Amino acid sequence: HTSNTACVLKATSFKDTKETRVALKAMGKYDQVMAELNGREDLDSKYVVSIQAVYVDESVKQEEKNKIIQGADKCKAEYHTGEHVTQTIRGILAKSQDQVTDHSNNKISTDE
Repeated sequence: HTSNTACVLKATSFKDTKETRVALKAMGKYDQVMAELNGREDLDSKYVVSIQAVYVDESVKQEEKNKIIQGADKCKAEYHTGEHVTQTIRGILAKSQDQVTDHSNNKISTDE
């Protein structure tokens, strides 16, 4: 699913050798990330999809990173930061969009 503010992809996590279905939600703006974190604070994961982890690009301002860490902690989510997170996500999304386009045209791309 894509919108003006986010893109959500289904995925499988292989953490601790256990396969778990997850959703990856990519957002490009700090305010959107904070709204997502604040909106899920104190919600029961029995009824609402919980946030498992937050990944933030090194280029994000330290003040914003600190607030994101606080939000992630309140949601009991892991926090990770690294170089090129934004570029990596853009590449994954571009590849996913190509597959969607190919699929809608009844073509399957085997190029990697």
